[in-house]
Amino acid sequence: MAYRSLIIEIPARLSVRRSQLIIETDREHAVPLEDIDALLLENRQSTVTAAALSQLGESGCALFVCDERHMPCAVLQPFCSHSRASAVLERQLGASPPLKKRLWQAITVSKIQNQAACLAQQGDREGETRMLVFFDLPVGSKKERREAARFRNFLLQDGYHMLQFSVYARVCLGLDAVEKHRRRLKGVLPDNGSIRLLVITEKQYESVELLLGNYRPEEEDAVCEQLSIF
Repeated sequence: MAYRSLIIEIPARLSVRRSQLIIETDREHAVPLEDIDALLLENRQSTVTAAALSQLGESGCALFVCDERHMPCAVLQPFCSHSRASAVLERQLGASPPLKKRLWQAITVSKIQNQAACLAQQGDREGETRMLVFFDLPVGSKKERREAARFRNFLLQDGYHMLQFSVYARVCLGLDAVEKHRRRLKGVLPDNGSIRLLVITEKQYESVELLLGNYRPEEEDAVCEQLSIF
């Protein structure tokens, strides 16, 4: 489920790799495409590859670009991703003025209620979880090495990042997202080896203590925050 909104405020190059949006600034950031709901390009010196534009559209992400006053001036949205979208758009265009007023009133009420709910949930991080995958796979034969590489590539493509060798983690917002990625994980298990999955809350994950070594740069990008600014 897409839940993150990204804002690009400094010059950056945006591309895609392994189903992740790669944001190159002073260093490289990676965000899973399926986690991105909206992307705002505020800096006019930023560049986006055609492949990134295509995959952002396929994933349902809305991309906004800004003018010299840093105000949004255009938007890229998925084109007819479902037949229902065209039918809904036609009905919206044909709505009468009284209906538009009633709909706008209902939308305003819903927005206020949603903002109140968000304020009430500030500090409540119950829905934020981390999936930790621990694996030990045999690499004695060529087939085993190929299966181990395939499993690791799947983890990277599915939005996991490496904490350390054979330990990967992914941010999930809500139990529905956890179940979705759990099913994906079970569908690509190799024939041999040992693989374990641990699901913990974000609060529990924050209690992890680094005793030796340094945090990896990609760990800074793997957050539950709904708004990220680069």
